Amino acid sequence: MTTIRMLHTFGQINAIGELLAGIWGAPPEQPPIDVSMVLALAHSAGYVAGAYQEGELVGASVGFLGGRNRDELHSHITGVRKDRMSAGIGFMIKQHQRSWALERGLTAITWTFDPLIARNAYFNLTRLGGRINEYLINFYGPMDDGLNCGQPSDRAFVRWDLLTGPTSGVQAGPAVLDAGPGGAPVLHRALIAGRPVELIIPADIETIRRHDPGLALEWRLALREAMTTLLDLGWTFSGFRRGGGYLVKPPTTKEDHEDR
Repeated sequence: MTTIRMLHTFGQINAIGELLAGIWGAPPEQPPIDVSMVLALAHSAGYVAGAYQEGELVGASVGFLGGRNRDELHSHITGVRKDRMSAGIGFMIKQHQRSWALERGLTAITWTFDPLIARNAYFNLTRLGGRINEYLINFYGPMDDGLNCGQPSDRAFVRWDLLTGPTSGVQAGPAVLDAGPGGAPVLHRALIAGRPVELIIPADIETIRRHDPGLALEWRLALREAMTTLLDLGWTFSGFRRGGGYLVKPPTTKEDHEDR
């Protein structure tokens, strides 16, 4: 059985640092969070939680108040031990965050994720119903941990509205981004023409990063161009198709409303 509880003590917070270092492939003495800062967050009523199975810490999440009106929880970092990733712990943590936020009158949860990691895109957009609001270029600067492998730290900024249910998705349209010969990305700019489209990405970019960093960088830059272009034009990332890519629909026009 999995239990999730708020953490406060130095020993608990230090265990979070060790867990996240292992998940991110970082040295134990250089976790992807500052333990002293997490202690301060926990002491000042921030969100610091751990997921336990049989008394063992297997997942953790750290967040703080965000939004212009401080009415959102920003989930800064969340991780689940690799051997427990298929146990639904990530979903349980998100539901725990949701309950914590609603109890405090918060209206949304936000976080960032690497938009090239397909399983996270599916989880965030399709399973939870989050929506991408921004594309952040090299947001964290150079990152040399085992997951990021020195690649640009581009991130998608997601907002999960807690007061409304997931919006309906769209059917997959023509692929604006897809793999060409040899697995290199191909961007079809002419297809951005007022109808739903799909941005197809590799199913396992992490393996590509390890074996072909140059190809991984090509995918980073191609997805960056496609996503920033569509977001700047007001398109909505309405879901993610497992085994495919991002489902994106054009802005709703006044004529669309009148037709309905």
